[in-house]
This record gives sequence, C-alpha cells and structure tokens, in this order.
Amino acid sequence: MTIKKTIQLLDYLIEKKTERKSDFLNQKHSWNQTDEKILKDAVSIVSRLMQDEIDSLEMVRKQLFPKCRHPKKFRDIDPEGKLYCVGCNLDL
Repeated sequence: MTIKKTIQLLDYLIEKKTERKSDFLNQKHSWNQTDEKILKDAVSIVSRLMQDEIDSLEMVRKQLFPKCRHPKKFRDIDPEGKLYCVGCNLDL
C-alpha cells in the first residue's frame, strides 16, 4: 500500500467517524431529548470518545503526510512509470 492510498484511507475513516459522531449527537434521537442527567452524561462521554478516535486518526495522518516540497533531485520514476518522491515516498 502506498502512502497516497494510506492517506486516502485515513481521510475516508475520519470522514465516516465524523459523520457517525454528528448523527449520534443529532437532536432527533430520543436519548438527546430526555432530561435525565445520567443519559446526557453517557452521551457526552461517548461523543468525547468518538472525538478522541477522530483526533488520533488525524495525528496519524499528519505523521504520514510529509511537509516535503519534493525537490527535483528527490524525484524518481518507479518500474511502472509513475513519478514519486524519494524523500517522502509520495506519488507525484
């Protein structure tokens, strides 16, 4: 798996987890319309856990997505004819 594919997969996971979190916190659900404190606390805890997962995935993505400017001296062509950066291993 190339770095580009890994970053695309992480972007997909971040997007889906964010959608699930917003759906979970949607006001239409019965657990958000109750006045019971314990239920609201549980929803708050679960939403924080979901956000922690999203933050973790974003940190992994930051580590994989380099701040490389892909200088010409680091560019090379793989056997399939694709241009990539030798410095960060990202397809160009």
